[in-house]
Amino acid sequence: MLRTTEPIDPESLILTIHSDGSVIEGERRLTQDSLRERVGSSGDARNLRPILLDAPPGASMRCIKDAIEWLCQANCVNVSFRVRTPSGDSAVRLQIVLSTDASLRVHDGREEIILVDHQDVIEVVTRVGVGGAIEVTSVQYTREYVYFPDQGEAMPEMEGHAWKGSHPPCGTWSVDTLRAFLRRPDLARQKPYVGLEISWKDRVQDVLSCLSALREAAGSRVEPILRPE
Repeated sequence: MLRTTEPIDPESLILTIHSDGSVIEGERRLTQDSLRERVGSSGDARNLRPILLDAPPGASMRCIKDAIEWLCQANCVNVSFRVRTPSGDSAVRLQIVLSTDASLRVHDGREEIILVDHQDVIEVVTRVGVGGAIEVTSVQYTREYVYFPDQGEAMPEMEGHAWKGSHPPCGTWSVDTLRAFLRRPDLARQKPYVGLEISWKDRVQDVLSCLSALREAAGSRVEPILRPE
């Protein structure tokens, strides 16, 4: 079930993805070089041109692997998936992670969001469950950006940075449960966000359902993590 979708940007470059991973525009099969030509050159800057991926819902995420890698290499950060509903076509946005030295940021459409800019930020680690359910595997301090020496912070001791606060039991969380946790007043300084671990084996349909649910619960504060095979 898709809980939250967005209107399709009328300026979107529509790329049809086949189950074998081929990337099609109209009737033309694109290569990495021809895709780069189509999205335009932005140099080292972020390419904000809207990209709409039309992928087969029942296929695994592996079918979009080439497209995502090529788009990221072209600095494209405004990426969505087309979804079809009884009320018409719409889009589910995919936040694109930006690699920076001073903070963890994602691009959500045309907007840049800071997820982590100090040590004690809480990450709700999730994965895609059956049917797109939100499966929480741990609640902890952010895993990969644990200290900021330029702010006078010291590197924590190994295994010494676990968060020991109270939270609902790990497992399947509803949108309401996740939203309530992220908005807890006592966690305002920790600025919780969601790290969504996506497997290339996950079904496209399940991933989009999970992203849609996370959008409703967490807004833009989601870091999609596409793990290597």
